[in-house]
Amino acid sequence: MWVRQRAWESHPAAVREVRALTWAAMADWNLLELTDEAMLCASELATNAVVHAMMPDQHVDWLWRTFTVRLSFWPKRAVAIEVRDADPRLPVVPGPGVLRPSPTEPERIGGSLRGLRMVEAVSDLVSWGPVATGGKTVWCRFDLVPRGLARPFTMTGNR
Repeated sequence: MWVRQRAWESHPAAVREVRALTWAAMADWNLLELTDEAMLCASELATNAVVHAMMPDQHVDWLWRTFTVRLSFWPKRAVAIEVRDADPRLPVVPGPGVLRPSPTEPERIGGSLRGLRMVEAVSDLVSWGPVATGGKTVWCRFDLVPRGLARPFTMTGNR
């Protein structure tokens, strides 16, 4: 298994860096065909971590100001993207109608509640759970075999 991992302070500018980390990992792992979907998912999961870290709550402490992104690659099998933060509240996935635009409510698809639906739409599996030390991890997986990407691994960049 190959891993890329980094922690960030929960600031909106960090999301751009998460996308850059994801792009670099996909390029190094010779999975350029997966780049758009992986960057979308990493960006949405990181955005959720940033947004919820900044929400006022009685339990806010210094740990809430960081989040960690971990990209894992199992050659010929799968890629996973995990985002861990210290917010113990589990995510809420809205109903499928959130992604359907409406002529009477054009803003409905904008704003919030659509991030996990988009991750669900482009990845093969989405899940989350609490972390023993507090907080939660939200992750998604891309299965390489059904996508035609289960090929011999030739690393093109840095480990």
